[in-house]
Amino acid sequence: MSFKKFLGIISIVIVLVFSMMLTTSYAWYSFETASTTFSGVTNNDDIKVSFQKGEYINTSTAIPISSGEVDTFADKNTFSIAVKENSKRFELAVTISLTEITIDSALKNSNFRVELLYQNNVVKTILGTNITKDTLELVTQTLDSDIVNDFALRVYVLDDGTNQTSMMNKSFNAKISVNVVSRLKTSKRDYRGADIFVSNISIDGEEKNYLPTEGYYNMTYTCAKGSILSWEPLSKTLTYNAGSYIGDECSLSFTSPDENTDYPLLSEMPVGSYVKYVGNNGCSGKACEGY
Repeated sequence: MSFKKFLGIISIVIVLVFSMMLTTSYAWYSFETASTTFSGVTNNDDIKVSFQKGEYINTSTAIPISSGEVDTFADKNTFSIAVKENSKRFELAVTISLTEITIDSALKNSNFRVELLYQNNVVKTILGTNITKDTLELVTQTLDSDIVNDFALRVYVLDDGTNQTSMMNKSFNAKISVNVVSRLKTSKRDYRGADIFVSNISIDGEEKNYLPTEGYYNMTYTCAKGSILSWEPLSKTLTYNAGSYIGDECSLSFTSPDENTDYPLLSEMPVGSYVKYVGNNGCSGKACEGY
């Protein structure tokens, strides 16, 4: 066999192997999701979250792609949020976060991108250099109650024209978390056409990113422009009232009631019913325990 013929055979083999590598790599991007949906767990019964591939992202990066290829080849987890029928009289806002994040050190690079899309528009882009914690809040989004709200979380390595092989076949894992953070009661009388921005929420002194959804809490607040808010602790509803200001920024503080709080009457119990209670109601000893 001549040396030229040998080189020709080697060249053909290299081309075939490289083609197989490309096919394998791009298969990671072009995986088509099945019709199965997975319901996500939230902190509130007002919404239904459905994932096409599940709420967990388990990714191994493939070859870098150009900005023009992102829509076609970026790895994508799609999910939708629907407002339940009995909650459509409220204006709901949700926070979408990544939790339980693990990322290969090679991906802590500005060319590694995590993007959140809402109704096919990019609303947040996170660079790999900014992923430094195991929890990352992406966006707070007001939901449209009349349609299904479509979201997508896509992950990719952007091609910068240099050798980026060190970023290939690296792992990125996370969980997509969705929680209701604002439940505004709206009506023709008090709806002002824009949200009140909740800049801070604390519950019993601890910073939170959602309104309390269990228990009976009292609320105090401060608003930069002096908007008037009210909190209904039984239905867990925050309302901004007439006299509020469009785009006002408010800080909310929720506290558990003390032992002297006069609780509202929830229901009446007929004489002879058994009612379990917690606490000593001001007395001590075994006489205060039981039903």
